[in-house]
Amino acid sequence: MFVFLSSIGCNQKEKVTFVEENEFKLPSILLDSSWLNKNLQNEKLLILDARTKEEYLKGHIPGAVNFPVLELNSDEPGQEKNLKNILAINKLFSLKGISTELAIIVYADQQMKTSSRLF
Repeated sequence: MFVFLSSIGCNQKEKVTFVEENEFKLPSILLDSSWLNKNLQNEKLLILDARTKEEYLKGHIPGAVNFPVLELNSDEPGQEKNLKNILAINKLFSLKGISTELAIIVYADQQMKTSSRLF
């Protein structure tokens, strides 16, 4: 389950729906920062920071894993703007901790270009 974290466009209060013990359903595809702040300690959340490593090192959400969106791009000459093959992407997802057992929050900068590509 993937969601965007956005500080814009969310006017209603977001609530988590618990489905079973240790499982929950996120309230929306867009979440605001106050919702995330209340849920930072949830073990079922994986927070991905889609910004560059340099931006991540300047500051990030506590517990977030840096996943610069450009890591998805192919390493093959002339194919740099295309995605890697599915096996390479699966390996990368595994290294970043992505699992079907987790709800995944993706964030980046205000332009949302990088977070939407990772999403």
